[in-house]
Amino acid sequence: MDSVRCLECSAKVLGRSDKKFCCDSCRSQYHNRLNGDHNRLMRQVNHALRKNRRILSELMEEGRRTIRHRILLSRGFDFEVITFVKLRRSGEPCFFCYDVGYIPMGDEKYRLVSLGSRTYL
Repeated sequence: MDSVRCLECSAKVLGRSDKKFCCDSCRSQYHNRLNGDHNRLMRQVNHALRKNRRILSELMEEGRRTIRHRILLSRGFDFEVITFVKLRRSGEPCFFCYDVGYIPMGDEKYRLVSLGSRTYL
């Protein structure tokens, strides 16, 4: 019977017949290399979502309820990154970054809302 070789370093694998790696380090390296691109993209998206949420939350903590488009942009807000869109009773969209969001009001203004307060309805 042929000996099994490690999928990462090609060293001889000892032990169980269904074992694929010679050690935990090779197993980790193999899976990190395999999933690296997907994990990098997810980290970038999550970073952008957290940044957007932080910006909206800080503005709400300052007592701001409406905000201009240029102010959001100047703070680094990325309008391309949201977690979900919820339609209000009126049919207008409300864009959320986790639990805080904004409603376009026209004239490059937005109303800031929070899921907890149900102010988006």
